[in-house]
Amino acid sequence: MVRSRGLNKSDQKVIYTGKDVSYLSPQERQEREQRIKSAENYLQNYRFSSFRTERERDITPILRQLKEDKKILSELSAPTVSNQEKNALLKQCRKLEKNIKIGMPTFDEMMGKRKTNPDKSKYQEAIPSIVDKNIKWTLAKNPLVREWKRIKRILEPDDPNATNVENLRKKK
Repeated sequence: MVRSRGLNKSDQKVIYTGKDVSYLSPQERQEREQRIKSAENYLQNYRFSSFRTERERDITPILRQLKEDKKILSELSAPTVSNQEKNALLKQCRKLEKNIKIGMPTFDEMMGKRKTNPDKSKYQEAIPSIVDKNIKWTLAKNPLVREWKRIKRILEPDDPNATNVENLRKKK
């Protein structure tokens, strides 16, 4: 069951994937956490500092950015799910993976490796028809790939490579 993401009446997170939702990657999450920590440290030191320039006296922008970072971190971090929800998401993820792989150019096709090439260690430029095939595939499968990425961010929030669609691409 797909529900839109947001806050319900009791301020609990509603899982998981409305069309507008894109959860933060591990790197984005770490950057936000670091910015929050830096801003809080600055504000903590600000209280004990007696010498301030005119610019340093105005902490409004820092407070505003801190509030925005906390809001984004809380709203766009992947939610934790129960085992039952995780199983349902895994099942949906596998279905999406099967659909995404249909028509996906292989790694060898994308790299231009030809079967008749005597030196198989060298790759040639991708054939224009393969590029066209990949563009058509990308346009057709983009909604499925975005949904798959949302689910993978929920299932594996700390793995930066979990949402890499290249993991699904076949070698030959």
